[in-house]
Amino acid sequence: MNRIILATILLITVGIGFSNCGKNNGTVAAPNGVAAKINGVSYLSTSATVRSVLDSVNNPELIITGTATNGGKLESIALYLQNYKGTGTYIISPIWSKGTYSYGAAEHVSQTGKIVVTNSSGTFIQGYFYFQAEDSTYNVTGGTFNTTF
Repeated sequence: MNRIILATILLITVGIGFSNCGKNNGTVAAPNGVAAKINGVSYLSTSATVRSVLDSVNNPELIITGTATNGGKLESIALYLQNYKGTGTYIISPIWSKGTYSYGAAEHVSQTGKIVVTNSSGTFIQGYFYFQAEDSTYNVTGGTFNTTF
């Protein structure tokens, strides 16, 4: 009887351990959302939008924006994918793609980082990102987006 109990406890323990393998330990965006950690604090948008526009030289640019209200102020993360071509990696730099974190009227523009589109079907886009604001006051990490056009 003790062997059966011990074997059952062992199987449950091993099963729990394996169930956590391969999972993203970062913040995951809900459907139609943007999520990240801002200076280590979780952010989860309550809505998200995707817009496709042409930049000043007629290159396609995709803008993904997640918004929420925090302490009565609008809080948002926006990702600008310059020369958008679908799935792939978009390096954040002052002259290419960028990310912004806004809280109230203050906007903090990215200096470095990366946006990766892992799935794009024409009506749906999914991926992950991270960036550091140019004033180094905000570090946005573990970001994900999962939304429809």
